[in-house]
Amino acid sequence: EGLVPFDGMKKAVSNNMEATLSTPIFRVSRDIQTDKFDELYKKVKPDGITVSALLAKAVAMAVEKHPIMNSSFDPKTPGTVYNKDINIAMAVAIDGGLIT
Repeated sequence: EGLVPFDGMKKAVSNNMEATLSTPIFRVSRDIQTDKFDELYKKVKPDGITVSALLAKAVAMAVEKHPIMNSSFDPKTPGTVYNKDINIAMAVAIDGGLIT
C-alpha cells in the first residue's frame, strides 16, 4: 500500500499513455482449462455456492497475488498508488438494467 513515485522512464511512458488514451478500458481473452474449477464447483454447489462467487474469489486471490492490478495512476506525482483493499463488483441483469 502507498505511493511509489515513477522513475524517468515510467513518467515518460505514463505521460504518453495519458495523452493518447481517452478510454481506460482494455480487454484480454485467453483459453483456459477449467477441469479443477469444475471439480471444485461440483463439491461446493450443494452448499449453495455459485459459480459467480467462486469466480469473484478467484479474481480477488489473483489481485492479491499481483497488486499492480489493484493500483491506479496518480498524475500529480506521477506515480502508482497501490490499494490495500480489494473490491470485486459483479453486475446482474434485471428488468430495466443492471444492478451491482
